[in-house]
Amino acid sequence: MSKQKVTGLVLTGGGARGAYQAGVLQGIAEITAKHGKAVPFGVISGASAGAINASFVAAAADDFTSAMARLAKFWGSLHSGSVFRTDVRSLARIGFNWAGDLTMGSLKGSKRARALFDTTPLQQLIADSIPFRRIRANLDSGIIQACEVSALDYRTSENVSFIMSRTPIAE
Repeated sequence: MSKQKVTGLVLTGGGARGAYQAGVLQGIAEITAKHGKAVPFGVISGASAGAINASFVAAAADDFTSAMARLAKFWGSLHSGSVFRTDVRSLARIGFNWAGDLTMGSLKGSKRARALFDTTPLQQLIADSIPFRRIRANLDSGIIQACEVSALDYRTSENVSFIMSRTPIAE
């Protein structure tokens, strides 16, 4: 019994790199569509900004060509307000938290500051833009074999990875 070869896609992190990846993926989608093929990747993996793209690819693998056009549009429409809050109130709160941690943090035994910016807008944008439930549907239908994403948890400073596959895999 021979095993079928599976092509993997690995997308690295970095905000500007994520935008570049979206353009390349759109080009790949146009090329595969001309040859009458569907998504060319069975295994999709990404870290940080690459995790956004990997999730998008995995969730939209059943409609790869138009989805990659939407992904490129997603990255093309981003601005700083889409990613983090820049209003005076948010910046002041974060600044006070950092000042408190730097001056009395060791006395309190806890830290309140987690990041330089409040990235709540990015969380909402990702939740609104990626149909995460479609990943499982694309796995179940065999369009893709596996999806893995990794990102930094700002609250704990730990790298967190999520893996979904068509067939069970060992931890």
